[in-house]
Amino acid sequence: VDQNAKNAVTMSLPRDLKVGKEACYTGKVNEVFACASNNGKNEEAGATAVMKELSAISGMEMHYYVHVNWGSLVQIVNALGGITVTVDDDINDYYYTGIRMKAGVPTVLDGEKALGLARARHGSVGGDFTRGENQQKVLIGIKNKINLDIYTLEDPFKIQTESLERKKKLLGKFW
Repeated sequence: VDQNAKNAVTMSLPRDLKVGKEACYTGKVNEVFACASNNGKNEEAGATAVMKELSAISGMEMHYYVHVNWGSLVQIVNALGGITVTVDDDINDYYYTGIRMKAGVPTVLDGEKALGLARARHGSVGGDFTRGENQQKVLIGIKNKINLDIYTLEDPFKIQTESLERKKKLLGKFW
């Protein structure tokens, strides 16, 4: 997060990426949080371990960590009235997640479909790599919808007040 430039960078790693000693069983990055947090009982310890491990892997210092569970993702997207996402490759993951999307076609997704896209790793060319890209597209879709809603209102004071209240409502304890 660059507060001066007012931007942030997201990074996705394949969940099966092999990492160091922080992973407790198979050595994969997806278990670092669970192991270090004692299966979610100490979220701060889990987040710290993830940031430490990702810093070691990437060579970049990690300052922030956001952990959004699947239920929260569905609620956030539905509270926004859906998001628009365009995927780069056709996705046909109907059997596992129920998601089917055509490449290059802007598609409005409700919470359940956004969750399906975020979870889909079957039925696409890149598998887990495509899933990481699509998870970023879902996050960008949420960001774009929040910004679009902010700037389409007419009263500037109302924009600021409603935006702040909406973000607090949507993000709850993460705000």
